[in-house]
Amino acid sequence: MKISLNWIADYTTLPAGLTPREIAHQLTMATVEVEGVHETDGDVVFEIDNKSLTNRPDLWGHYGVARELAAIYQVPLKPLPGAEPALPKASLVGYIDPAVCRRFTATRIENVTVLETPAWMKQRLVAIGQRSKNLYADLTNYVMLATGQPTHAFDANRLTLPLSVRRAHDKEAFHALDGTALTLTAADAVVADGKGPVGLAGVIGGMDSAIQAGTTRVLFEAANFDPLAIRRTAATHGIRTEASTRFEKSLSTHRIDEARRLFFHLLKDIDPGARVTGFDDTVNAATAPGEIRASAAYLRDRIGKDLSIAELRAPLERLGFGVDVDADQLTVTVPEWRHTGDVSGPHDLVEEIARLHGYERFEFQAPAIRLETSARDYSRSAERRVKEYLALGCGMQEVINYPWTEDRFVIAAGFSPDAANLRLSAPPAPDQATLRTSLVPGLLRAIESNIRWRSAFRIFESGSVFPSGQPTRLDDDRERLPPQQKHIAAALVGDEAESLFREAKGAIEALAQRAHVAPLTLAAGGSAPWADAGACLSIASGGLTIGHVGVLARRGTRAAGLKHAFAAVFEFALDGLRSSPSRDNKYVALPELPSVDVDVSLTYADNVAWADIAEAARGVDPLIAAIEFIDQYRGKGIPDGHRSITLRARLQPTSQTLTSEEAVAIANLIREVERQKFGASER
Repeated sequence: MKISLNWIADYTTLPAGLTPREIAHQLTMATVEVEGVHETDGDVVFEIDNKSLTNRPDLWGHYGVARELAAIYQVPLKPLPGAEPALPKASLVGYIDPAVCRRFTATRIENVTVLETPAWMKQRLVAIGQRSKNLYADLTNYVMLATGQPTHAFDANRLTLPLSVRRAHDKEAFHALDGTALTLTAADAVVADGKGPVGLAGVIGGMDSAIQAGTTRVLFEAANFDPLAIRRTAATHGIRTEASTRFEKSLSTHRIDEARRLFFHLLKDIDPGARVTGFDDTVNAATAPGEIRASAAYLRDRIGKDLSIAELRAPLERLGFGVDVDADQLTVTVPEWRHTGDVSGPHDLVEEIARLHGYERFEFQAPAIRLETSARDYSRSAERRVKEYLALGCGMQEVINYPWTEDRFVIAAGFSPDAANLRLSAPPAPDQATLRTSLVPGLLRAIESNIRWRSAFRIFESGSVFPSGQPTRLDDDRERLPPQQKHIAAALVGDEAESLFREAKGAIEALAQRAHVAPLTLAAGGSAPWADAGACLSIASGGLTIGHVGVLARRGTRAAGLKHAFAAVFEFALDGLRSSPSRDNKYVALPELPSVDVDVSLTYADNVAWADIAEAARGVDPLIAAIEFIDQYRGKGIPDGHRSITLRARLQPTSQTLTSEEAVAIANLIREVERQKFGASER
């Protein structure tokens, strides 16, 4: 958009001594971006970036820009010139579609003469890139460029009144002022008379009702159209005009009165013989002022500067806002020209005050915040590492189930869908009301869905389970949250139960190293509702049982459709995993003295577990840093039901180098402890 400084001077007097570029810079800093400053025929024209005007429909005319400059430089704004002739009521307007038009005024003017447009008006229009056409076309363009309100003049002798605003009939013909023949659609908005469309509403007038050299009667239209309807019509036919650009921004309905009064003021001087013989006004929706309440503390906090009440109030009043102050509270009346979607809340007041105060007057300050490291959520990072290990290291596919499942899978997994568990008040199906207490029922459902396509596969799931217990009450005491735990479970499906069990057991044993968690231990004697009683181990971390690994019991395999296949399953609580010491990044000095390894070979009964053997050996002497399994032997020289195990003890001295005699003594002590506890014997 182009703005003439000579035109601005009609509405406000800026301080003397300002150069055009200084004015342009100040306007850019406070309001809209001035892209260029051009001198032409004794005038200076500002070229303003249209994108910066998108939310400021009040600035699409010279008077609106003058209002901004008057507020910026704190100088008076002159009233917009205007005249209001006698307006005899006449039936000039019929049906006005409220979905298309908010207000429509029509003024009949008779005894007009289509004179030559005055030179001063032509000069202003040409300076900002407009082409002079005829007196009444130039008058309506001038009014639009002054106030931002588009208007239109029809040749009243070529109309069949009353006018209406409606949707076009499908395939209705229209001949636009630019000579384009259009075929309209039912979505287009038109201004029509008794014969058909005489204007594409808010976009362009029609050729059949255009002002001509011999025109003696004019119908002057000033209306307010719905922005979406205008944008849709203009886009459909690829016609963008000065009028449609302004209507798309949502104008105030009161601007019609400013435009009409300015039009009559100009007409009185240019064509004094013309007289108004009729007026009609239909209002469907009027733009009203708005009201915003905000505390001074809120405004100061958001602005970032301790401004006084007077400093908060003055910029708003200069912009035409009404301000009432009661102690710390400001009640701001938003003028109708800014209440079209632009200023709607306290945050908008912050912007208005800050930009008029001057952004350049705000001192640079570093953010007044304390920089702290974020809290580390170990459970989330541990879950991610475990899932990556199962997917990448074990070749498993992740499945995601709902937190409920059919009761038949709950029962098949050895659980009871009774009233003690949490139940949905509006379940997706009557038999899917129980929230899960384990992930295994969902895995059974996934196995059933996949076994028909593949005979062997590996799947896992990570999700919340809802054990029985008292809900957690929130701080506000209005809601309660059920107990929740994060579990991880997996199922390995194939045709050999023993190999599946060993694979599942191996996955658990390697998990600690691969997922960077504290070591997990497996112990016999565990039991899980879904596991075969003879093939189930407990999973422990830090001495606490956190889950189980085992072969799926027959009732579970039947429910999952495993007629000739087996499944090994493990499930454990993610919250039970402990951080690996290596993840704590705690420095431990390297040993200063060399370590010594000693091997001990003893024969044990088959029912003696390696974990117990290692634990007993580790407690023999404080110098023993680690016990390592070397090998196992069955065969010649070993009684039936027995096996020979070789272990290696790593001895780490702390004060002096260990002698061979001291190392042998510790090895003999290990042999003695193993004989006493487990009945071990020399090979």
